[in-house]
Amino acid sequence: NENGAKYYPCEKCCTGEKDAFLTYYITSDGTRYHKQRDCPKIKRTVLEVKLSEVSGRAPCKRCGN
Repeated sequence: NENGAKYYPCEKCCTGEKDAFLTYYITSDGTRYHKQRDCPKIKRTVLEVKLSEVSGRAPCKRCGN
């Protein structure tokens, strides 16, 4: 993220296998990436990115992805 922290899959919406070709959603200062843009765990403006751009980030605690 902007602060140098890693992104991890959200525990709610990122369950199962990862797909490098899917679009994922992140926030600039968050630490989770999401499969669902409308994940209830997202509380900020989201950015649309590929999985390769979020390596090392944790999944969102609300949606699991």
